[in-house]
Amino acid sequence: MPETTRRLRGMVMTLTERCNLRCDYCYVPVERGRSMRPETAAQAADWFVANAAADGELTLSFFGGEPFLASAELRQATSRVRAGLPGRTLRVTVPTNAMALSPSRVGSQPALPAADHRGRAWEPFQGSHISDLAWCRQEGIELAISIDGEAGTPGRSYAAGGNCAGDLVAALPQVLPELQPSLVLARMTVTPASIGSLCANIRALARMGFCRVVYLPDYDARWDEHALALWRREHQRVATWLVGAKGAGKQVPDLPAWRAIEARLLHKAPRRRCGAGVSGVTVAPDGAIFPCYRFPYVASAEAWQLGDVRRGINQPDKVSQLDLLDANHLRPERGDCASCPAADGCTHFCPALGFVARGDIAAVPEVACRLMQAQVESVRELCAQRAQSSRRPSAVRPLAAAAVMAAAITGVASCQLYPTYAGLQDAGDAKLARDVGIGVVQVHPDALPDRAPVAEPNAIDTAAAIDGDSPDMADPYPYGGGICPPLYIP
Repeated sequence: MPETTRRLRGMVMTLTERCNLRCDYCYVPVERGRSMRPETAAQAADWFVANAAADGELTLSFFGGEPFLASAELRQATSRVRAGLPGRTLRVTVPTNAMALSPSRVGSQPALPAADHRGRAWEPFQGSHISDLAWCRQEGIELAISIDGEAGTPGRSYAAGGNCAGDLVAALPQVLPELQPSLVLARMTVTPASIGSLCANIRALARMGFCRVVYLPDYDARWDEHALALWRREHQRVATWLVGAKGAGKQVPDLPAWRAIEARLLHKAPRRRCGAGVSGVTVAPDGAIFPCYRFPYVASAEAWQLGDVRRGINQPDKVSQLDLLDANHLRPERGDCASCPAADGCTHFCPALGFVARGDIAAVPEVACRLMQAQVESVRELCAQRAQSSRRPSAVRPLAAAAVMAAAITGVASCQLYPTYAGLQDAGDAKLARDVGIGVVQVHPDALPDRAPVAEPNAIDTAAAIDGDSPDMADPYPYGGGICPPLYIP
């Protein structure tokens, strides 16, 4: 069949399924451990160069396993794409658990054939002698460090067993100073086992020095009513913290998921597509092409294979189905988008999740709807609280901000008008977020702000986006609306 490739703005290369960790929620068959052959990586790089959009920014992303376990191929592919696109703006993004990434880990010379599949001689690869971190800094690589929160956060284990969350937290002081703060983000997976600490974990990541935090739920997990209630409570706590931080003049990390919802609620920004299979694709370790990095690991993955790097995309009907998929006319498992109370703020769009859960790229599983509804509700309350506090007399606002900060940081405060909320546990946090500023608030003396500031002085203030003054409001979907860290540009 003829090549039907659209001009691409993004490509993800799954270099290896091998990983040094065994996370509870991981869907990649790391035990199988396939890795992309050097010649396949070269073919993928050349195919992307040949089919890249003629103008605008391009993105080359990697996936795994742990991509830095294939460090040589990662560097070579990056070098090859850049050499093939001289003068173009190319973002290179790599998710990593950072445990294979250290200042002392030195890359080795790639073991490559003398010529590629088209008979062209390989050019010597420069920079193979420097550490992975030094290479990332030198090349301006954007890293998404997979970290779910503080030491002790469940779900992250070594291949040999044993929780590794504490070791990752301990390693960050050696890793983060080697990187430009604006080129690194924390990528969290939230599970029913960890949801009770979501707000605390986001704040902890800010103290560690992360300026951006992208988090998403483990949709494959069982989100029962208790876990869903905690998801809602933790988002209300995050909203409380953001209001308090804004009132105290304190910066917070950029939360793309929140910012995207704010853009929908306040500026009626359209719900956008991620570009999977249309403006971006993923190449699996064997060279097969799929719409995104999730599709290869579905039981019936072949149903959405679009082609391979040797023959190109040869499934025009599948590409057309993805191209025609309307973000505003998806098929929820229950109900419909038009009558959903969160429709004006919803940013959900994930063909892969629909296919995984329901065998339909337009489907939305019920759990995804319920999780998104809670997020939208919390951001809506945040927008309303910010608008309300901005209308209050300036003498009242500092007290309101102080009370919110106290609740978010310690959960200990007292309000003369609402004495039953002393202690502010669970639902009391949300009550304070709604009622703060009404009456006189007394802050507990132990309620002090987080002592460690965010490291990046120009970090986006997520709460500021509510006032419409965020510099990134023109492009509020840097990660598919906060859903998908490997970036596609629709």
